Amino acid sequence: MKLSNNNASLNKLVITAGVVEANCATPAKAVEVSGGTINLNQASNVAINVPAGKNATVNYYAQKDTYSNKLTGAGTVTVYYPLVEGTGWKATRASLTGNWSEFEGTVKPTGVSGDGRFCLNNSFGIPKGTMDIASGIEVQNTAKTYKIGEVTGKGSLGGVCVFSQTSPSGANTWQVGDEGNFKFEGKVTSNSNFVKVGTGKMTVAGVWDNTGTVKVNEGELHFNSGSSLGTGVLTVAEGAVLSGATSTAVTLKNSMYTINGTVQVGATATAVIGVLDFGSKNVTFNSGSVYRVGVRRCATATNSGGTSIQGIKKLTMNGTISVFMNDSYEPVDGDSVRLWVSDTFAGTPEFDLPALGNSLVWDTSRIAEGLLFIKYDPTGIDAIAADEEVNVAVISTNGTVIGNFTSACGDVDEVFKSMDIPSGVYLLNVRGKSASGVKKIVK
Repeated sequence: MKLSNNNASLNKLVITAGVVEANCATPAKAVEVSGGTINLNQASNVAINVPAGKNATVNYYAQKDTYSNKLTGAGTVTVYYPLVEGTGWKATRASLTGNWSEFEGTVKPTGVSGDGRFCLNNSFGIPKGTMDIASGIEVQNTAKTYKIGEVTGKGSLGGVCVFSQTSPSGANTWQVGDEGNFKFEGKVTSNSNFVKVGTGKMTVAGVWDNTGTVKVNEGELHFNSGSSLGTGVLTVAEGAVLSGATSTAVTLKNSMYTINGTVQVGATATAVIGVLDFGSKNVTFNSGSVYRVGVRRCATATNSGGTSIQGIKKLTMNGTISVFMNDSYEPVDGDSVRLWVSDTFAGTPEFDLPALGNSLVWDTSRIAEGLLFIKYDPTGIDAIAADEEVNVAVISTNGTVIGNFTSACGDVDEVFKSMDIPSGVYLLNVRGKSASGVKKIVK
């Protein structure tokens, strides 16, 4: 169907299938696309709604016009962006200024075959929706901040688009994230800045080459092995998490790292295997930050014993080193854990270390080398006489106190085993008048 005249008196045009050629600015007061396609062949500001569960296509075909269409709904819409084409060249001239901030569905940007630039010109963003960017498509903007709820696909969040011979100064800032978890297999490129927002987890599975800053302000930014996060300064804000592990072939390449939140090495929060290589740059953990380490075994010359960080020129550590252990690991006197490898070290870290039991204690005296040791401390439970009365707290492996009792020190194991609790591994916090200590025990 072709519409050549404005229809301002028509309240709503509903498209359910087929193609509508809109050769006018106002095909109706509003357009609902529940299926099919609308081709906007000249400048337009008509509001477009794509209902939930519906698939639609909106083609912006006027190469030099402005499209200020408001987009609402919660369906899936494929949007085409045109280019001006000459002999051997293509240029961006169409301007997308529409407000998509209320749209809660998925936008699939497309463009001219072989070029793929999709040029925005606004700061409204699409904070409630998803932008699914296909391989070969680069979403650009005019040096503005643009917020997107979730980004998926294998395309790019790109640089500044040019509508004339004079390009805008500055860089795009892409704010990405909401309360959901999602995976982006594409990249951030050009001089763009990137900010992770929202409480959800964003997984990066691409190699970014942007030179702007990367900020993890909220939630979690996780990178898969083989991925990287550009070359600009990387900052993790208080309460936010940077997680992941690098591969032997691809390290992180950022110019500097400042950590005010948490760094968690590995594929999951409970990982005890994985290395994060910072690419021979300076790394600073400020006060209040957390470096989380999983341990599975004693370190060797070639194995850290758990998760670790490396490729650090200067490490400044004033945060908390938080260690957890794999349940299968039974530490013994003389064991060690290698937390990091760095050229130089500064700082005064705090420690959040698990109880070891069996009169074993942590030795942090060589922390400047990135090493923790485990040693035997005879001033613990072994120093308590068998007939001395002790108070015992029974603690589960997640740190919950599930019971208390009093007995002679020599009877602690027998009394514990008589308790009506599930089978498993427990810690006994034994406190006497002469000494105290923690022991691990199995029921």
